[in-house]
Amino acid sequence: MKFAFVILHYNERTLEDTQECVDSIRSVSVNQNYHITIVENGSKDRSLSVLKTLYDESSDISLVHSKENLGFANGNNLGCRQAIEEINPDFLIVINNDTVITQEDFVTKIQEIYNTYHFHILGPNIRDRNNHPQNPILEFPISIEQLDKGIRDLTLKLEVLNKSCFLYWLKYKRKKAMKRLVKNILLASPLNHLIGHASLRDKMSRDIQEGIGLHGAALIFSKEYYEMYKDVFYSGTFMYKEEDILYYRVKKHGLRSIYHPGIVIYHKEDRSTDSRFKIGCSKERFIIKNQLASFKVYRDYIRKDLLQKGFS
Repeated sequence: MKFAFVILHYNERTLEDTQECVDSIRSVSVNQNYHITIVENGSKDRSLSVLKTLYDESSDISLVHSKENLGFANGNNLGCRQAIEEINPDFLIVINNDTVITQEDFVTKIQEIYNTYHFHILGPNIRDRNNHPQNPILEFPISIEQLDKGIRDLTLKLEVLNKSCFLYWLKYKRKKAMKRLVKNILLASPLNHLIGHASLRDKMSRDIQEGIGLHGAALIFSKEYYEMYKDVFYSGTFMYKEEDILYYRVKKHGLRSIYHPGIVIYHKEDRSTDSRFKIGCSKERFIIKNQLASFKVYRDYIRKDLLQKGFS
């Protein structure tokens, strides 16, 4: 079987991550029929020239360049189209450039899981920098009411942030930071296993889950999936909500979405976004604006479906 890896690269500060990701793919794909497509996503720096120097002569790598930053969905769609046209793979493995694979049977395990479940989308056991699970995602907003509430909340956040970064931190970030600190202390405690402290995601990540939401840092699509859609990801978003819309597709079309703990990938997370900003408030503003735009796109996507079905 043929395996196509698609990696989205942005900003020269993440070049080391992209190299490490490529090296990890190569190390676990020895003797496998694989190919890597790297999308240079409109970086305004040395990224393209460095990637050309590194990989132009590599038979196992194709380098695709976009003159502008297409965002997550469209950048990955560009890479997926290239991979499909070039090698017609049995599996599209779309992973962030800040991920690393160390599992020696990663590729063969995908085929084994497919033979059992015949999945459309497979989500691996993604471990973050603290070795906490990021899969499965337990809840996505899939109603107009939930999305309208999200839009109102984000609009208010942006208004507060635009008035004062300090007030924004007091209102929204202080409590969240304290909760994260307490959680990390509890998880790191040697008594953790004795007292049974574990989140629902921690518990669910130990078992195979079906029809579940999956984290976008690593997604494995079978040929059955990508032959159903013009684009692997819905093309309306720039950044954020891609996973939500993917889950909506799963529910809408009855796709087989599988989370499997037996296939593992490590995620350093947010490196591409972090590389854009040095000031916390600038990054926060960028995130909220893009989340708000994607919430509206997602809401309109669902609303269009409802109208087609004859609902108001």
